[in-house]
Amino acid sequence: EAIVLVTHYRNIGTDSGENSGLSLGLALLKYLSRAKWLAKDVILLAADDGVLDGSDGYAPGTEAWLQAYHLDPVDSGLQGVLPMRAGVIRAAVNLETLYNSRHVDSVGIYTAGTNGQLPNLDLVNTAVRAFRQHQIPTILDRADVQEDGEHKSYVSRVLGSISSLNEQYTPPELKEKARNYLTNLKGMLHFMTTLATGPSGTHANFISYNIDSITLSLTKSQTSVGRPLASRDILRSIEMVVRALSNLEEKLHQSFFLYVLPSTSTFVSVGEYIYAVLLVISPAIAHLLFLANQTTGMRVALALTVILVVETLCVLLLVGICKYFATPTALLHTFSSSNMSATRWFVLAIAVSVMQALILLVVMPALRSVTGFAGCVEIYDWRRRVTAYEAEEQKLLQDSEKATDKAVVDTKPNAIPTLDSGWQGIKFITMA
Repeated sequence: EAIVLVTHYRNIGTDSGENSGLSLGLALLKYLSRAKWLAKDVILLAADDGVLDGSDGYAPGTEAWLQAYHLDPVDSGLQGVLPMRAGVIRAAVNLETLYNSRHVDSVGIYTAGTNGQLPNLDLVNTAVRAFRQHQIPTILDRADVQEDGEHKSYVSRVLGSISSLNEQYTPPELKEKARNYLTNLKGMLHFMTTLATGPSGTHANFISYNIDSITLSLTKSQTSVGRPLASRDILRSIEMVVRALSNLEEKLHQSFFLYVLPSTSTFVSVGEYIYAVLLVISPAIAHLLFLANQTTGMRVALALTVILVVETLCVLLLVGICKYFATPTALLHTFSSSNMSATRWFVLAIAVSVMQALILLVVMPALRSVTGFAGCVEIYDWRRRVTAYEAEEQKLLQDSEKATDKAVVDTKPNAIPTLDSGWQGIKFITMA
């Protein structure tokens, strides 16, 4: 088993003697090479993830390494991609530093992954405890670093105004509680915003491979007024994190994977915030129930047939992608500038578009024209009776000599059923 330390060779200080992510990683690796307690291999990855070093979640270098690491050279036919491997990766830590590390006074512990994925909460708590033991302040979101002056977000401006009102008008005995509540509320909203808008570091690529990972960023907090951090304390804290991960006997699984962190000392579990989520989506559930009640006359057979057709086509599409596009070799070529790879994906997009058009224009109308799959039995029966009545009246007109003997048909507006609402339900089910 292995632990990965991720650094970036661009991440270096502006002046000589300043710390960089690569120098911290090399210093830690040199120390760990002599550690007798180390029970796992440690991999130092120096990646090229662009100008921002993957801080915005775009880390092509790290992603390429992960793909090559998990690629079987025998099955893929590619030899010599990675000359060495170190077994299953249990955890990863991404190291970041400021370009001017002399102003570092806190450490950011960033967790947000792709599509809201998060590492196990035990890993976050381990990092927080390690830095807290060396009196190093920690923050949980880049917004706490980037917000200054005109760059403040709408949330920060609103909560700042509320905080000002709290300091002026709140009774003294309640002022401290209100201040703590607003601070936690600000941290929670920042955390939720980051989860919704995208990953916060290179660690997100490891989380996509089911590897618990965090980013440790040496930074300057807007609220911290402490002394600059010593390199020795930083390395000791990172060593404690690596030592805790080295002692793992299995993958972290006891704690939460879904949570919200208002601060480094508090968290909101999924069992607590799920009620707010259900309250938000309750209008959609109510609308679904309304559609279900309004789809009187919809044939269950037609709805099941539509679902079966859609699911079958999706399965065939998935099989085609896995067979012709998603092989390990094809995945590696996808990220290259090969014209053949681009052409294959372009053909796939055209085929999917044509298939969707055929379903809407040919398959669905054909199913609706079948008597057994009619969307509304009442309308179909009413039209059949009208057709039979018109044929009978036409025959009477031909045989009769007087048009006055023609019977008058009572056609009340209420006798005609409304338009078939069953197809609305079918569309809803198909889209879902």
